[in-house]
Amino acid sequence: MKTFLNHRQNITDNLRKYIEYEEERMIDLRKTTGYEEEMEVLTERIVKLRNLIEETESNITRDASTPIDDIVNNPVYTYVIIRDFLCNYRHWLNNQTSYTGRLHSFWDKAEFEAPTDLDLTETILAIIRIQYTYNISVQTITNGKYMGSNSPVLDKADIFDIAKKMHMYGYPQTALLWYLNALGELNEKIVDLPFDWSVALTRAIHIAKYMEKSELFDELLELGIKLDPGHKHTFYKLDIQSRMDTFHPREWDNLVPKPDWWKNYTILCNQEQKVNKLKRYHVCRYRDINHQVTYYKYKEEILHYAPFISLIYDVINDNDTNTLKERNASDLGLKFEFDEAGNSRHRPGSYGASVDLYDTEGPEISTISQKLGRVIGHNTQYYYPDRGFRLPSAGPFKVVDYGIGGYYDVHVDFFTSPTSTYLMKYSGDRMATMLLFLSDVEHGGHEIFTRLGISVKPIKNAALFWYNYTPSGYKDYRTVKMTCPVIIGQKWEARKSIWVHGNENNRPCGRSMKSTQFAVEKCLRNRVKH
Repeated sequence: MKTFLNHRQNITDNLRKYIEYEEERMIDLRKTTGYEEEMEVLTERIVKLRNLIEETESNITRDASTPIDDIVNNPVYTYVIIRDFLCNYRHWLNNQTSYTGRLHSFWDKAEFEAPTDLDLTETILAIIRIQYTYNISVQTITNGKYMGSNSPVLDKADIFDIAKKMHMYGYPQTALLWYLNALGELNEKIVDLPFDWSVALTRAIHIAKYMEKSELFDELLELGIKLDPGHKHTFYKLDIQSRMDTFHPREWDNLVPKPDWWKNYTILCNQEQKVNKLKRYHVCRYRDINHQVTYYKYKEEILHYAPFISLIYDVINDNDTNTLKERNASDLGLKFEFDEAGNSRHRPGSYGASVDLYDTEGPEISTISQKLGRVIGHNTQYYYPDRGFRLPSAGPFKVVDYGIGGYYDVHVDFFTSPTSTYLMKYSGDRMATMLLFLSDVEHGGHEIFTRLGISVKPIKNAALFWYNYTPSGYKDYRTVKMTCPVIIGQKWEARKSIWVHGNENNRPCGRSMKSTQFAVEKCLRNRVKH
């Protein structure tokens, strides 16, 4: 998206060059006969392209006062940018005539990444996900002050388009709010709206019936009958079916459910404090479990003791953060896949882009891994088992850019499948996880442990650390976690999984089933003393 915004001016410059090329060609065509029809087509085409340049430059002027980062981190602003481009350029991009072939050759020189219909759909889905999770009002999203930021005002046609997407993707309750907002005041003026009012009103009637909102259903149906005296639409038929009790609203096969944990999930995503209630083990300390070097100390905030979860501050510096973000950044891949028909769909439970960074890819990456090892007292190095080296004691860095509305669904970090991979067989399971925050996030993007009531807002250069196994060696399902959608801002993280192999002595087993991580740390300190 940044590349596109940076090159929008190049698009108009190259359009002008194309117009100059066609005008020179018209001069040559006038010298001969038989090209009168082509001259008319070229003249009409040039007029349209000049209007297109004028509108594009108007949009560029509108956005000039807003920093690019503020645009790409705001889902409403991004939606408007992509919508404007596709509305203006979709015809020219999809047309395959010889004329547009020459036009494309000029566009290729602009070196811009054109947004697609898929990008527009992904942005609308992000807005839907954010509103569904945080219960944000339609007015807050559409009035030009999205979460207190400056963003374009969405017109009625935009609101109707988003409502249709919500309707299609299984969010009827939320779609009803958008349909009603698009229709505005329920009176005769809705026939003048810049979209098909009958479609919006019919769908709102069906959802109101489905949600058993009888008063709203009667009001909407009465308005539809009043505005359709000629019975061109289905309102009169719906009224008869309603009176005969044969009106059955549409059933949503893809209705997005609200599972049992949904209420706690939304509470935690909106929670500012890290824990619901302070307990005796909520302490801050300097972490130096088994180090003999006194300056290897880091501020640590204990969030839970069983399972052990903590937030460690200033684990890395800005140089380390930039290294992880910029290294192989071009390899970041969106987490959607394609079916046999070529249609895109999300990979379940994730949204964003990620890339694996291995310790062998450079000394900077290896140095950061070693630094993390000193912080937590574990072997965090990754080795290639197929190259004659030692078996890996940790996974590579999984660097993630969550993008617009990025989230991560319910999951645990240890393997739940009984099928063992090669690394699982020889390196054991993911004993612990260290999650590095590579950026601050303006709103949203919390890491939450749904069963423990823990919600952690990303803090740049800090690390969220937890054990996936109990000290007695059992998988700890209490560590089930999620990532809340990013409302506004940009979230980057780097996840490092610590394996059992090579860390057996760094986390000895507890003496009993009830042993905690504090007992293990006491054992490690006594070992250092002796």
